[in-house]
Amino acid sequence: MSVQKRQSNYIERKHGYFYYVRRVPQRVLKHYRMDRIRASLHTRHPEIARRRAQKISYELEREWEVLTFSALGNWANKFRQDYSPAITTALANPTEQASNSPLLTEAAEYYLNQKGTNRPEEFYGSVRRAVRYLEESVGIHPINAYNRELANAFRDYLIQERGLSTASAKRILTTIKAIVTFTAREKDLPSVSAFSAIHFTDPNKGSIVRKPIPAPNIKRVQAECLSIADDPRLTIALISDTGLRLAEALGLQSSDVILNDNPHIIIQPHPWRRLKTIESERIVPLVGASLIAARILKSRCNDSSLPLIPKFCDGKSTKANSASGALNKWLKPRVPEGCVVHSFRHSLRDRLRNVECPTELIDELGGWAKTSVGQHYGEGHSIELKSQWMLKICED
Repeated sequence: MSVQKRQSNYIERKHGYFYYVRRVPQRVLKHYRMDRIRASLHTRHPEIARRRAQKISYELEREWEVLTFSALGNWANKFRQDYSPAITTALANPTEQASNSPLLTEAAEYYLNQKGTNRPEEFYGSVRRAVRYLEESVGIHPINAYNRELANAFRDYLIQERGLSTASAKRILTTIKAIVTFTAREKDLPSVSAFSAIHFTDPNKGSIVRKPIPAPNIKRVQAECLSIADDPRLTIALISDTGLRLAEALGLQSSDVILNDNPHIIIQPHPWRRLKTIESERIVPLVGASLIAARILKSRCNDSSLPLIPKFCDGKSTKANSASGALNKWLKPRVPEGCVVHSFRHSLRDRLRNVECPTELIDELGGWAKTSVGQHYGEGHSIELKSQWMLKICED
């Protein structure tokens, strides 16, 4: 077992992981239950370890200054003789005693218990992942101990150390915001605004612009998919002429596919797959390769209540992430660079534009957000009219 120590930033490496190790100064030793602080940095990456060690050093030095010249401080409570898990103070304010607010981890479990009914496993995973990232960056504290300084530090950790795109970081911050807001409201606690309206200097950092797939490539991919005709390829064919989101297609029930004079798909929520927005609930005509794929998939289902694509949906959860990786890997050599399965959705909008389909109808077909109050009036376009426009994109 080799131990490499760099005294400059109090880092030790042991079994591949980095630890923060530092002796407590004699002048404040009486306040601690040990003479040395040792804490895992939860990383194997030296640069991440260095940044975390710097953050701990900063907090410790501020703590020791407070202990030396004023009241007791905050960060190192857990090392003190009088430590009690029920008493915690905010990292960024050493004089502010925390209230009886629940810890962030307790709030997260409460949030899952209250909001997790009929939610897929992905929902639980996203909440616990967000909490884990928060713990790794600024630590777990009572929900009212988080302030803007800590929230901004968490944002910087997601962007700089985790390397996430701005969009991904915003989703994680939104999850944490939902946890603390819901818990504070339901427990009749003061509101927590630390995670609201977080500023990002580069709102588009890491964003990927999806390109539409050219028509010749679409036709070649459709032909190959229908020739192979297994669940993954039929999924691609089903999306290709409907513009469905991947999760929408994977979460279909056999009864959602209607094969009458105006074949169509009913996009509606199921326990194993929620919809992205209110507008996502819609009816989409089946034409071209999508119609052929839907017929094949439905013919293989013995029960109308079963999932349409059993390889990626078992009636309890929808495996959208694993399906996305597998389908994009197969699709990559067959389409231009930058195109993925979701690009069929971009292509559909272009194809409908090219046949001069009305914008309001395009939005309705794709489940895109409505842009005016008037679009919310009435029941929308008839299936017959929708089918007429969708058939035009397959006429060449």
